[in-house]
Amino acid sequence: MKPQTQGVQAQFPQQMEVSTAKIKMSAHMVDLLSSKVYTDKQSAVIRELSCNAYDAQVVAGNGDKQIQVHLPTRFEPYFEVKDCGTGLSDEDVKNLYMTYGESTKQDSNDVVGFLGIGSKSPFAYVDAFTVTSIHEGIERQYSVFKDQGIPKVIKLSEIATTEPNGFSVKIPVKEQDYHDFRVKAQRIYKFFEVKPSVNVELDLEINKVVETDSYFTVENSSYNRKAYAIMGQVVYELPNTSQVGKLLRLIRGSVYVKFNIGDVSPAASREHLSNDESTSLVVEDELDKILTKYLETVQAEVDTCDNFRNAFELANQKIQDNDIVNSHITFEGKLKKEWFEIVKENIDNFKTDFPHATVYIKNSSWYGRVSWDKEDNPHVDIARVGYYKQSVLFMIKDLKSGGIQAFKNLLGNGNRFCTGIIVDSQAKVDAIVSKLHLTPELVTDCC
Repeated sequence: MKPQTQGVQAQFPQQMEVSTAKIKMSAHMVDLLSSKVYTDKQSAVIRELSCNAYDAQVVAGNGDKQIQVHLPTRFEPYFEVKDCGTGLSDEDVKNLYMTYGESTKQDSNDVVGFLGIGSKSPFAYVDAFTVTSIHEGIERQYSVFKDQGIPKVIKLSEIATTEPNGFSVKIPVKEQDYHDFRVKAQRIYKFFEVKPSVNVELDLEINKVVETDSYFTVENSSYNRKAYAIMGQVVYELPNTSQVGKLLRLIRGSVYVKFNIGDVSPAASREHLSNDESTSLVVEDELDKILTKYLETVQAEVDTCDNFRNAFELANQKIQDNDIVNSHITFEGKLKKEWFEIVKENIDNFKTDFPHATVYIKNSSWYGRVSWDKEDNPHVDIARVGYYKQSVLFMIKDLKSGGIQAFKNLLGNGNRFCTGIIVDSQAKVDAIVSKLHLTPELVTDCC
């Protein structure tokens, strides 16, 4: 990946004495760059080695092929990632593991890596591991280890081979960590475009609810919905800014925003995005586009509805936050509150139009208490009858007395909120259904 940080050449008089910074390699510095940079050591090993394997295959023109992954088991207690990339020469292997910050990937946005520390991520978990490189007909195996905290490489073997080029990294895994490696590998590999070939069964499917060119959503409960950036098959949780909060109130489920490699900068750990100004501006701009486009899409669907009730029920299905519906979505040029005012004006004389109709609205608390409001109660808004999929039960009263309590009992077996309307003829039922824009699935005739 092309880094966004570019060096600027300083201008100063040549006769001035200038000192240049350098990094002293020490056990402390190695630990800082290989281990302490990561908060989740196991995920770092899985993610960094797998991304490196993917990059190697892209460079070799094999980006559409699977990387090979071995997760630890009782009889084979190791984690291994193997690619069919270009392999590395003897010199390249030594340079890779002995040089921090060295990367051959800083000139291309086709690959993920660029920092020059991911290959050393196994040191976050172990002090020694093995690598095997097949390059131009030669297979070489190395031990990479720490000696008094400083990385070293020893070549263990070198033989001729007819096997194709490739590279593998193999690290031992503690028995108590087998399960964690499997869980974390499943979480990481879900987002790989080409799923790896794994020795154990993993669920790598993503149950996407909605997908567009710029994002996709995954269904979650309202308590664990989050927003993420996804770039180069790596997922980064976005900080909970006001803009992210609006996105999660707008779109149901967790939201994964897609970025091209190089659009934003990850932190050194690749556990989250960098907080630099350029990355923040790109994320904000993309979220603005998604918010605008989503509202436009919902509005276009609402415009196809045949009445205001269907229009705003559709909007509430598509948009998580009712306040956003109320302030942004219109039907025939009017906001939802304006439509309710129109309907209320039309039925203010409800008792005049339907002199023999009685409306009961059931309000049930979470703990089971039920209250009944009639249409003359100021808290009853007849315009909202049947809204939010609340059922409406009609009773045609053709007897002089009786039936009211039985009708209430029948209503009491329904949802927490429902409406019962007593009229004296089917014609009145049809008229009320029409006036309130009730859809057939909401209406039930009990007798």
